[in-house]
Amino acid sequence: MFDIHQALQQAVALQQAGQFSQAASLYEQVLAADPEQADAKHLLGLIASRQGEHARAIELIRQAVAASPTSAVFLSNLGVTYRKAGRLDEALAAYRQAIALEPSNADFHFNLGKSLKLKRQFAEAESAFRHAIDLAPNFSAPRLSMMSLYADRHELKTAYEIGREAVQNCPNTFEVYLNFGAVCRRLNALEQASECYARAVDLQPHNVDALTRLATLYMMSHRI
Repeated sequence: MFDIHQALQQAVALQQAGQFSQAASLYEQVLAADPEQADAKHLLGLIASRQGEHARAIELIRQAVAASPTSAVFLSNLGVTYRKAGRLDEALAAYRQAIALEPSNADFHFNLGKSLKLKRQFAEAESAFRHAIDLAPNFSAPRLSMMSLYADRHELKTAYEIGREAVQNCPNTFEVYLNFGAVCRRLNALEQASECYARAVDLQPHNVDALTRLATLYMMSHRI
């Protein structure tokens, strides 16, 4: 007899290991046995989204939400899938539904901010990012997004202050140093930029981008 619970466990393990085709096959078997199995629809939808099959992913995750309408995770991932498909208004609606169910989830506020930023609703995006940071001060992603929001608009002093806070709160995050270094360089704070890139190299010694940026600054400063 086909054991749905065991098959789901195996499929999740395969998905986490990056074996997406094998995981998808098991989810399909689960759905053949139980067409209303919400977890299988949701997780199969995530695989479809990863593979660029946005329409199928949306349909699967919408079905999962219909079967389990109080699942904030399903709603948030539906929002992510809508965003990847360029359907930003629907993404925002899904994120807001997720936040209504779980207002203390920092990831949901961050995802809301990303879609607001794409719609160029910058004040609302910053508010969402700040909510995420308030809920999870060591969560680097909203800090990085907020730094880039200001850097992209050439508001470099504000970007610098956000980056400085990011370094203090996320001291072991490679992307923080790489992006803060770029802001420092644009402000002509070359010594501080070099320190950021050096720390990035410490964290990822074989990262070509960080090594190149650090070497370029060393040459600009006549250090080599």
